[in-house]
Amino acid sequence: MACFKESMNIPALIEHLFKDKKRKNGAPYTSHFYAVRDILMEAGVDDQDTLDAALLHDVLEDTSLSKAYIKFKFGAEVTSIVEFLSKWERWKTSHCKMKGNLDDMEVIWKHYPESTLIKMADRLHNLQTIDGFKPEKQREYIHETKDLLLPLFRMSIKKNALEKFNAPMQKILQRLEQEVFAIEKRLSLSQEK
Repeated sequence: MACFKESMNIPALIEHLFKDKKRKNGAPYTSHFYAVRDILMEAGVDDQDTLDAALLHDVLEDTSLSKAYIKFKFGAEVTSIVEFLSKWERWKTSHCKMKGNLDDMEVIWKHYPESTLIKMADRLHNLQTIDGFKPEKQREYIHETKDLLLPLFRMSIKKNALEKFNAPMQKILQRLEQEVFAIEKRLSLSQEK
């Protein structure tokens, strides 16, 4: 069975798969996928497999689409990145499972830096659209980002063997830190009122 890439069909696919789904802020769910891809592009990522995986990063987790289908349509590399983002329990920050096991993270840094990069962009967009959450949930999300994810992302940048992703990771990390600071400031100001 030959593999062929159909990058142009990814938007149609995700629009179909998520057609009735909305984000907490009321926006179409697919707007998140495009925003994650756009954050990567703004940071200088031009690797097509990474950009395709960014558009598909939640499909295994949130739909019935199979890994075999993604591999057949979009290739093994895109599938590996999406699968790693979907299956790895430590990304599920609501369970706060990231706090240890840094040795496991080295697998990402060495073999799947693209998934770390996508996770960084995913977190940045979620922070940019955090107003859909109640203030207490915003505080929890900021705490997770600041105390768990940012240190892991910093370590990932430090240990990343693929230099082509270092500059984009640095740019996104800086934007993440700025977003966390702005949200913390806004939340503390709203508490003072």
